[in-house]
Amino acid sequence: MDIPSLIRFGSWFIPIPFMILYHVNTTKLNKLSKFILPVSIISMLILALSYTTGLNVLGFRPELVAFYILMLYVSFTLFRKKYDFLQVISIAVCLTFFGSLFWEIPYHVYTIYIRGYFDQAFPLHMLYAFPAVFIWGKIKLRVDELNVGLIGLSLGVSTLSMILLLDLGADLFWTYSNPPNLWLLIESTWMLIRGVCFLSLYTIFYRGSLRHNPYCSLEVCEKNVV
Repeated sequence: MDIPSLIRFGSWFIPIPFMILYHVNTTKLNKLSKFILPVSIISMLILALSYTTGLNVLGFRPELVAFYILMLYVSFTLFRKKYDFLQVISIAVCLTFFGSLFWEIPYHVYTIYIRGYFDQAFPLHMLYAFPAVFIWGKIKLRVDELNVGLIGLSLGVSTLSMILLLDLGADLFWTYSNPPNLWLLIESTWMLIRGVCFLSLYTIFYRGSLRHNPYCSLEVCEKNVV
């Protein structure tokens, strides 16, 4: 198995160590928050350098990796207003991981409708749901109009994008078989939809409150209710 394949395989298990981090009882690492922006920028530069020099061995398209780095930074910055460093790292990674499944829900439903069965990779995609279940066990979500609206907006926009692409004759199963212009439209649309869905997901969980967290510092816990 080559390095890109190993990285792709290992990516399915990324949330596990971060779930463990959530339960580390310390607030001493909060000061590391100031390094998140520099680390994010350096990661982007390394990614760009590896891609332009032909040394990209990640096994993923660089624009996707760049998007996830950006979303991790956004989610960390948002949740750091309420929680301690290690808990924020855990929440950011787990929700970003789940976001990869969340935005695709209409496409999975479409696959079942067209093919009459689950996609062969669907069981693997379901692994993306477990980190969200973990975080949901830590954060109690509000059931109100805004959260319901955000879910409806996310899935609605994703569904409408799918219908639009289908009307344009896009092959959503074999995207690389599409003409270059259509392929570019598909990828651009999907990137936009990812952004909408990820930001909605972060907002929903940010508006929640901790069910119980004995590791939360007093200063941070006092800011937990919004």
